[in-house]
Amino acid sequence: MRRSTPLALLLLVSLLLFAACQPAGIPEAPTPDQIPAGEQPARPPATDTTHAPATQEELTATPWQWTALTETAPANQSVVPDPQNYTLTFADDNTVAIQADCNQVAGSYTLDGESLTIQLGAATMAFCGEGSMDQLYLSLLGRVSGALVTETGDLQLVLGDAAGQMQFTPFSALGIGPNDISLDTQGLPYSWQPVLVPETPYDASMPPGPTGLPEHIEILFGVTDPADRQPSDPIMYIIPVNAYRAQWDAAGDPSVSRTLDRIEQYAFTMPSPAPTSGMPALPSSEIAGYNDLAVQISRAVPASELNLLSATQTGYRFVGRWAQDANPVTNQGLRYVYQGFTNDGQYLVSFWYPVTTDAAPADVSQIPQEDWDAFNADPMGVISTTADALNALPPADWEPDLETLDALVASLEI
Repeated sequence: MRRSTPLALLLLVSLLLFAACQPAGIPEAPTPDQIPAGEQPARPPATDTTHAPATQEELTATPWQWTALTETAPANQSVVPDPQNYTLTFADDNTVAIQADCNQVAGSYTLDGESLTIQLGAATMAFCGEGSMDQLYLSLLGRVSGALVTETGDLQLVLGDAAGQMQFTPFSALGIGPNDISLDTQGLPYSWQPVLVPETPYDASMPPGPTGLPEHIEILFGVTDPADRQPSDPIMYIIPVNAYRAQWDAAGDPSVSRTLDRIEQYAFTMPSPAPTSGMPALPSSEIAGYNDLAVQISRAVPASELNLLSATQTGYRFVGRWAQDANPVTNQGLRYVYQGFTNDGQYLVSFWYPVTTDAAPADVSQIPQEDWDAFNADPMGVISTTADALNALPPADWEPDLETLDALVASLEI
């Protein structure tokens, strides 16, 4: 996040990585079989043996990036450096847009059962450099004779004369995909599923307030489809920061940029004493009203436990709620909330998980009349007193244990 990531974070990450990492070499020739034997792709080619002929719906469902080439004579399997530079976008009208490194090609395709052929059309003719594979890529596309989809949802383009296959994976301008995500749920009673969610355009027409998200990843718990998620279900968002700012700024609404700036400020320098209300959090779709209670504010990953494999080194967590009006504090609506940034500052990580404690009534029906009378006499005073009591609880007095949720957050790897 070049716009606002503090220099100190960048220097810290750079120094810690310097001793262990060396930049990847640039291929010196335009053929994938010259890639060093030890170099591995970001995602290995599919190895499952169950394939089905690709349908037009599957071809057009996503852009594709070229990740690997399997050749039969001689037998060889190679990975493709910079697969995002070699993409295919099939359209319903049987046209195909091809990115071949620095060149763009317009083409068409014919799909008939297992048979697929690609006809190359008008193209730019730029020289992409000695290491580019653009000419090989286009040559191979002209030899495609079929298309298969694997069990994992990848695409294999079969070359004519049984010469081999080109492997493709779904491509997203987001820069990361669901298969790049690793998470340990720490024994909590949910399975987890990362999904790529298309952009939701900015919309200020519906209460309680504006909504909108760029293309992002959601980690769902207990369900596999965002449409099946209930508002109280846990969820983790991984949102590209610059795209999020740009979407709302373009609509003339600076609130997301302002909130991102506050999240960043709190992530690095939490006020002392910590506030008990008004904590910044995103996305707006998780918020209805004002944050009138924020307790147990802490870092999910202590600075003394720096782990460069974790994507959540920079952030904070708290237990809070959002309300339209002043109400007594109960377990209804209480959530563990994590807000922070990936180590490179490019993505906002936002995690929401419902929590309860025996120190609070289950709901307003469990509140004695004398407590109601005290609340009606001084609503904010009672909420403040409740916040002090909840802040005094150890993490284990919450369900789930707050340290278990901290460990879940810290386990995120991208």
